[in-house]
Amino acid sequence: MEQRIAVFNFSGIYEEQDFYKKHPSRWLDFSDLTGVNGFCDSEASAIIEKRLTGLTEGIIYIDEGNYHYLSYFTTIQVNEPFTLVVLDHHTDMKPSLFGDILSCGSWIKHALDNNSNLNKVILIGVADELLNTIEEEYSDRVVIFPESTAAGSSKEWLGQMAEEVNAPVYLSIDKDAFSREDVITDWDQGTMRLKQLEAIYETIAEKTHILAVDICGEYVSREAAGTETAGALEINNKANLYLAEFFLGR
Repeated sequence: MEQRIAVFNFSGIYEEQDFYKKHPSRWLDFSDLTGVNGFCDSEASAIIEKRLTGLTEGIIYIDEGNYHYLSYFTTIQVNEPFTLVVLDHHTDMKPSLFGDILSCGSWIKHALDNNSNLNKVILIGVADELLNTIEEEYSDRVVIFPESTAAGSSKEWLGQMAEEVNAPVYLSIDKDAFSREDVITDWDQGTMRLKQLEAIYETIAEKTHILAVDICGEYVSREAAGTETAGALEINNKANLYLAEFFLGR
């Protein structure tokens, strides 16, 4: 994994954080685009794909959860068969509401349908009530370790996860999988702790090469009071720095 950081600016939230300034990083600005918040229209898709051509950074911050679909574009850069491991409180496999439009809720389904190099998806931390929402046609390519398993004290499931990994791994992290004690996002959150990510990463690394890591889930509330926003910025900046230093140290 290339030990460099890329920061994708959509909402401007990273302008209010400084974690990435402590390490060499590259700023990629997408704030000029329209048709990108929560979903990505065809015009924006073409621009984003062009701007990301040749992306080499191994640690990628992609703004709030509404832009998690950027992982679809970053995984296009992988030119070999790979396993996608996703930490998320949601499946991100909902059918698109409008035709085949790419969105934060459908990007994994979109990747399975369109990326020939993607051979398997492992979802970690998904809310238990969403376990039975995966369409049957994907059952042989998607494995879920739900929140009740991943957030628990037992580590037996890590060995089961390792058995499912059958190719180099692209790791995608939506911070809404984690407790509000560690991060604050715009979405309903799970109960995993950030420290548990270390065991997940090391288990994967013992099995295979990790190609890249992306991270989303910033808190960008337009209605929240100033003190709430300031508190979220502080805790998320700290979490982002922790993640950057953990991955850079691998």
